[in-house]
Amino acid sequence: MHSQDHAAETYCQRLSEAAEAHRAAAAQLRETTRFPERWQPLRQAHERRAADLAARAEDPRPEQEHSTAALAAARPQSLIAQALSAAEELPSPEDGISRPALDLRIGIICDRFLYDTFTGLAPLTPITGSNWREHLGELDLLLVAATWRGHDGHSWDVTAEEAPARRRMLIEEILPAYRDHGVPTLFYGKEDPPDYQEFLDVAQACEHIATTAEEMLPRYAQDCPQARSISVLPFAVNPQLHTPLGSRRPRPGHGEDVGRPAHPTAPQDLIFFAGSWMGRKYPQRARYARWILDGVLSAGRPFALVDRWWGAKNPVTRLPTPNQLVPFEYWPHRTESMGHDELMQLQRITDVAVNFNSVTDSMTMFANRVLELQASGTMVLSTYSRGVETRYPQVHTARSAEDVRQRLEDLDLEELRAVQSTGIREVFLHHHGADLLAGAARRTGVEVSVPTERVIAVTEEITEELRTAMEAQELPDAAQLTLTTWAQLDPSAADILLPVSPEHRYPTHYAADHLAAFRYQSAAVTAAVPGSAEETDHLVHRHIRGASEVSGLELGLTAWWIADREDSAAPSPQELRPQELTARLERERIYLLPHGQSWQPPAREPFEGEGKADATAGARPSATQQLASRVRRSLQSFKQSRAGHAAAAVYRRTLKPSEQGLRVELEQVTEDIGVIDALYEQLEIPQREAAAEAARRQLAERRYSS
Repeated sequence: MHSQDHAAETYCQRLSEAAEAHRAAAAQLRETTRFPERWQPLRQAHERRAADLAARAEDPRPEQEHSTAALAAARPQSLIAQALSAAEELPSPEDGISRPALDLRIGIICDRFLYDTFTGLAPLTPITGSNWREHLGELDLLLVAATWRGHDGHSWDVTAEEAPARRRMLIEEILPAYRDHGVPTLFYGKEDPPDYQEFLDVAQACEHIATTAEEMLPRYAQDCPQARSISVLPFAVNPQLHTPLGSRRPRPGHGEDVGRPAHPTAPQDLIFFAGSWMGRKYPQRARYARWILDGVLSAGRPFALVDRWWGAKNPVTRLPTPNQLVPFEYWPHRTESMGHDELMQLQRITDVAVNFNSVTDSMTMFANRVLELQASGTMVLSTYSRGVETRYPQVHTARSAEDVRQRLEDLDLEELRAVQSTGIREVFLHHHGADLLAGAARRTGVEVSVPTERVIAVTEEITEELRTAMEAQELPDAAQLTLTTWAQLDPSAADILLPVSPEHRYPTHYAADHLAAFRYQSAAVTAAVPGSAEETDHLVHRHIRGASEVSGLELGLTAWWIADREDSAAPSPQELRPQELTARLERERIYLLPHGQSWQPPAREPFEGEGKADATAGARPSATQQLASRVRRSLQSFKQSRAGHAAAAVYRRTLKPSEQGLRVELEQVTEDIGVIDALYEQLEIPQREAAAEAARRQLAERRYSS
């Protein structure tokens, strides 16, 4: 017991040291004389952390703490590093066997994120001001998206000195040249509605228009009479980037003796948000965002805010703009921005993540992150969006900080997995990039085909229970399902074979789960594994070779892609007999799905303000409304602090010599921020937190072993 006493003493000492470091940070912030109100939230955060650590030092019972409580205190950089390290073990993404690359040559002008989303779904050729002539006779479609930088970060940079000349070249030379060569031109307003005016001249120069926001269709019809088609093109997912493969990670310690607890922490416990704060441009979003962040933190969950503008500092102010600046109370959880590839991996490894919606009143325009996260097998906590609230009830829309805290504390593994399964299914059935690109191309007059998905459910004898279950299957409109017997099976009429049996129960989403899986992975056989989430987590959303690896895997819980493929012909009728398929199960590559994880949305109170959105949001505002909007913006700017006003002024390079006092004031704020940024390293807060966590684990091990 002596070693256990020593471990407990060490743990208390480390907790006390960490608490003292936080007290010291709070004290330094309290002594700040310039703009003390700016640092008050951060000071209070340090004081709360110090009080929590001190209380735990008085009563150190690590085995009774929530498994993620220690992680909640860790430095965000270490949380991200731990998650990315675990993500290295994830299987590589795959193309869906039912969604090969489209035979559609697309020239594209867009930013990096959209380019990555469409890469691999069809042959893409980035068009720039220097290469556009080289590809005039090579393309089927020219897609011009609302673009801030370009796929490479500079080709179409709207802030560059030569940006106006590039825009004229695009409108007056590039688009007419492609039209003259018979290539349809399609504008994609993916920044609607907030930045509609910014790219309207490009839309007016294109033959066809697509927008993410259906409420903008009347405005495009009015402002772009030349358009031959105007339609909605939602955001898309791409299984090469957004995939649930390997997303069900059993917690460390899975399979250990029941009497010995599993490892207390896991990378998937991290909850993160990646993006921009944009509090001045979207104040309503910022208010809703605080609900989520405060709720996550009050639930004691580990959290990291991956700040897109971490390293973005104006050359004059050495600061982010007031719009970009994350509120100071969340600074302890900030971490630097990361590359797009790393971000996609982070989405795959975590169980829960956060999404902010800038547009709230649209049914079709919301942050693409809400789709990407669901496709990656991640549950989403989101700020309000009418479209998300209506179309994706499995996404938890925050009502308050207490609402978010309660949701996280009530969430068990079974419901978490059911919510994640619902998201995977819905997103891949309705937002697969190949389907959306093919639909957009058809509306411009370009013929492009996507494989059909004719599903035949087959059994020895059709019972009334089976007939009812198959008639209740919920599939996308283009898919077809028929029920037949093995004796009457016509393989030429099917793309997907779905063996069923009266011995099993089939929820209404059963066929859709298999259908979706064929869209995001390449195995020709999928199989549902019955059992609870705890029993099946170590199996599902993985590939195996041969059914013998899974006890009880039966033909009646499988689905088979039997359509012609480039690498093999469709199987013959003899190869599709039950005995032959059962034998093939022992050697086929099989993708495993959870079976029976159904989720029903709970009844929730209407969101505050829901139903009060302006029904004419897509209409052009009147001159009076425009003037009132400018007045409101001016008043909002006037109410900003002097430092905020100075930062905005310097950012726009409009400071006058008479405003030199504001520049000095701003430089003082910059100096303070530099001091706060260095505070963590000076007081060794991260090291002390890590030491306390290591001591906690050691104490836990001593107590378990004794």
